[in-house]
Amino acid sequence: MNSGGKTALRAAEARLHLFEHALPSLDLKRQQLAALQRQEQRSRDQANTAAAAAADAAMQALPATWQDVDLPPPAWVEGVDIGRENVFGSELPRLDAVHLGRLPAGQLGAPPWLELVQDHLARALQCRVEATLAEARRARLERAHRTTVQRVNLFEQQLIPRARQEVRRLHVAMVDTERAAVVRAKLIKARRGAQGATA
Repeated sequence: MNSGGKTALRAAEARLHLFEHALPSLDLKRQQLAALQRQEQRSRDQANTAAAAAADAAMQALPATWQDVDLPPPAWVEGVDIGRENVFGSELPRLDAVHLGRLPAGQLGAPPWLELVQDHLARALQCRVEATLAEARRARLERAHRTTVQRVNLFEQQLIPRARQEVRRLHVAMVDTERAAVVRAKLIKARRGAQGATA
């Protein structure tokens, strides 16, 4: 076989080797993204549960005579500081701080239970922000996981089988070419021997 065929075979083998070594790291990334996705889902669920418990505690701390009165909100979210972090190649939001506002509780005429209600509501608001952020992180991780699964499938079902098939095809072609060269050499040697015997 000529050197071009051997070069093509070496290139095909190198490509196959590259694909086979890239697949385990892609599969590991897929598993890690799935685990992180489940972790964010648990975080979201825990934050939602904590928010509901804090809101219930705020209602229980509110005297029954005040529960039907239209009051201004004793606590509210004034702002949220969100940073970014890179996790396995995916940019995810990160909760840096939640800024809460409160009605001034120390003023004359403020009921004594107001501060307790504010504490519970502030906790509920903090947990709702955490739950929202955990859901946003989970959704981004889900997209990254889906993309990684598609890549793993591409390698497993298309790139690696095609590369193996190409290596086999080139190897068979190389063996056939070498066998044909040996047969040609023997025929030439036999002709020369026959010509030398007749001369």
